[in-house]
Amino acid sequence: MARTGGKETGAEERAEIEARFKLLAENVVDYAIFMLDGQGYVASWSAGGERIKGYQPEEIIGRHFSVFYVPEDVQSGKPERELREAAAAGRIEDEGWRVRKDGSRFRAFVVITALRDGSGVLRGFAKVTRDVTELKRAEEELQTEVAERRRVEQELKELNQTLERRVAERTADLQALNEALRAEQAVRERAEAELSSARQRLAGIIESAMDAVITIDERQEVVLFNAAAESLFGCPRAEAIGAPLARFIPGRFQAAHAAHVEQFGRAGVTSRRMGSQRIVMGLRSHGGEFPIEASISQIDQSGKKFYTVILRDVSERVLAERKLRESQEELHQLASSAQTAREQEKGRLARELHDELGQLITSLKIDLSFLKSDSPSPSQRAKIGAMEGLLDAMVAASRRIASDLRPLMLDDLGLVPAAEWLVQNFQQRTGIDCDLTVDPPDLDLHDPHATAIYRILQESLTNVAKHAQATVVKVSVELDNDEIALTIRDNGRGFRLTDPRRPTSFGLVGLRERAYFLGGIVVIESEPGKGTAICARIPAAPSGGPAAR
Repeated sequence: MARTGGKETGAEERAEIEARFKLLAENVVDYAIFMLDGQGYVASWSAGGERIKGYQPEEIIGRHFSVFYVPEDVQSGKPERELREAAAAGRIEDEGWRVRKDGSRFRAFVVITALRDGSGVLRGFAKVTRDVTELKRAEEELQTEVAERRRVEQELKELNQTLERRVAERTADLQALNEALRAEQAVRERAEAELSSARQRLAGIIESAMDAVITIDERQEVVLFNAAAESLFGCPRAEAIGAPLARFIPGRFQAAHAAHVEQFGRAGVTSRRMGSQRIVMGLRSHGGEFPIEASISQIDQSGKKFYTVILRDVSERVLAERKLRESQEELHQLASSAQTAREQEKGRLARELHDELGQLITSLKIDLSFLKSDSPSPSQRAKIGAMEGLLDAMVAASRRIASDLRPLMLDDLGLVPAAEWLVQNFQQRTGIDCDLTVDPPDLDLHDPHATAIYRILQESLTNVAKHAQATVVKVSVELDNDEIALTIRDNGRGFRLTDPRRPTSFGLVGLRERAYFLGGIVVIESEPGKGTAICARIPAAPSGGPAAR
């Protein structure tokens, strides 16, 4: 009976303890206090669990406690690992993210305690979970909760100590952070001092700059106007600051300039030159206009755009460039006149050689024929034969000289026959295969176009014979839309276009000048080992003009 009485007393004590634990678990709502079996399935539930996690007892009892963990912790096996560690160590503590029934996350501090019977057999686990999301509020209520935990079990006291230790650690971290902020503040103050010094140096540079520097805001009103700008526009700085930039721009350009600045601001580039021709016009205070070279840049400060324009008076340069262009044009006109006069003189000399000298040589040949028919002696006959040979050589030389001066064929028969004769003569003299293509075949040009095309072809073939070491030359003359295109292409050794020209060599310059006189161009393409191509394009005369018919 005593034994039976002892068992009944022990059962009553356990029942009373379980009732107290249940009463404790149901009345403590700031913590989720519940039991797990040995495999981690929820064996009991509490009002605190309902409030913190959102589950009703019938929804959670029997489910694995891993439902409280975030997916990444579940995938890494954290719930099972914590049970193993609690079983081995007796208890574990953890702070991390947990999941409520509605899927929302909260920061929790968790204590898992292994429960063993008198013989040491693991019967399950007691788990205490606290929502510590609002740490400040948790710290304010810490003492009350610690007192309550002391009445519940000793583990709550240990949890409080752990929290206090972490608060101390965080306080130390805050102190370290405070020191770091002080150090950063010192660095920032030094940087601001250096920036202020740099700004002063920049202001000194801008003020002493030789070029005018003007800064405007988004409304295109002047906010910076250096000394050079005062001198350039004849406007005191006090009057310029706050004035619209349009004050320094001629009226006819103001709208376009304002649109240009707005477009530049939207483009996003940091800087570029202003004006399509690189030169824009400025307006002095007394109303005089002058050319300026300008560049513009932009910068954002505190959400506002500022534009800086750097200006340089180029009046003297523009004047010098205009005079240089006029001088070059005069030189070109003079050279053109000299070229025309030279061609005319060559034509006159060629005619005289052909007509007058030819007549004299013909008369001498007739006289020799009379002497030869008058039964001369053998020595006289030999002398007459030698004289005839000399006369024939004189005829050939006069024809060659006349052709070099001015081929009469060009005047008498036109460009195409003259070009064919020139190509054929080049091929006979040099042995270089030369092919000529004319499109249209009946192309006919008048001077000065015919002479220019012929001379360019003649000088190009001369260059090929002297320097190219070519075996094949292709020549084409085409009427392309309203342009005459002459192309001479060889397979010679070629050369670098960047090689310096010999001081006494003006061949390629002469080609370009001949085309330039008629409003055309000459393009030369060449590389070492890849031959040379010369392409001349000269505008044909308008319909009914003297150039083409």
